[in-house]
Amino acid sequence: MKSSKLGIIGVGHVGKAVLTNLLRTTFFNEYILIDTREDRVFGEALDQNHGTGALNHHNFKIRNGTYDDLVDADMIIVAASYYYGDNILPNLERQELLEDNIPELQQIMEGIMGATQEAILIFVSNPVDTWTQLAITEFGYPKEKCMGTGTMLETARLRYTLAKHYQVDPKIVSTYMMGEHGNAAFMVPSHTHIAGIPFDDLDTFFPQESALNVADLNQEIVEAAGVVYDNKNGVTDAAIGIVTIELVQAIVLDEQTIVPLTSLHPVGTYSSKRELCFGMPTKVGINGIENRYELPLSDWESQKLEKSLQVIADSVDKGKELLMKRKDQ
Repeated sequence: MKSSKLGIIGVGHVGKAVLTNLLRTTFFNEYILIDTREDRVFGEALDQNHGTGALNHHNFKIRNGTYDDLVDADMIIVAASYYYGDNILPNLERQELLEDNIPELQQIMEGIMGATQEAILIFVSNPVDTWTQLAITEFGYPKEKCMGTGTMLETARLRYTLAKHYQVDPKIVSTYMMGEHGNAAFMVPSHTHIAGIPFDDLDTFFPQESALNVADLNQEIVEAAGVVYDNKNGVTDAAIGIVTIELVQAIVLDEQTIVPLTSLHPVGTYSSKRELCFGMPTKVGINGIENRYELPLSDWESQKLEKSLQVIADSVDKGKELLMKRKDQ
């Protein structure tokens, strides 16, 4: 039986959260950890290996490695980012990370491209929409195998918030956040239901709860990351670790699940004049991206999408410019 191998690039807070959640599954039996901080990645691999000695744990192979070890990887998760230490970013504006992260993106993509173009490549690093697009358009990774977690995290936060407000199980909340993973993300109330009850009818079915304002709710969701970030001293890792495993599971088990991940959408998607990566409902399976669903949007949602796409487009253009400067040096 063929062994299954996963690579994780970047073993900071998020990379560790992804690894820890994955080790509770049996999706892979070999894990390759890559990080520029060699002592940290060695220590993490050793620490996790010690856990395999527990009688209730699976016997995985976990080791620090190099890009050469990814040549036969089935999947690669990129969770690397420039480390700010205790310097907390104001308003958690993910696009502000781009300039410092471009050298890492270049190093990572050159390493991956030298090893494989067959593995499913998942980006968690921010700004995730920009990283995903540059990996495809500037480095040539196959677009149907390359994706980012996109607005899956915002969607999980929205699902949780609606469920808490209406005192129901989050699993019966059907909803999406779309656009940029960041401050320009927006909810899609026209496609939001709780147990089949449309968003606009929720107050009729749940009269005991206060009415929700869409704009206020949207703002609460996009600011939720900052609340966690500020109170955890510059870290948001638990929820994204769980969400990433949801995407991994959907691919490994060929579940044909539809999630709002980020991938490269062709010209004309929502009347866009350029190809662009952003979060929208996308079906994934064992071979990667299988289909994308251009949901009809209300006027409010369309305006939000237009603004969101402009943020991403500006970031992608800046990323291309920064990469060009590095190549010319």
